[in-house]
Amino acid sequence: MERRKDDAGAIIAFTEAAQNGYGPAQRKLGDIYGHGNAAVTRDYEESLRWYQLARDNGEDVPPIQPRMPSIDPWRVR
Repeated sequence: MERRKDDAGAIIAFTEAAQNGYGPAQRKLGDIYGHGNAAVTRDYEESLRWYQLARDNGEDVPPIQPRMPSIDPWRVR
């Protein structure tokens, strides 16, 4: 579904699998919510929730690194 650009269908399928404890689907939902797509808006809280569930089910999810805002030292006043 995702390859066919059926984002809404992919969300439904991944959510169903993830709610049944399937770790790879939980990780994928973390990715999707972390970036957003045509079916869902970016939602970091939801992304982190799915990533934590994926970790709890043994998925290899890299630790989340807080991002520092990019600062241009030449524009600092």
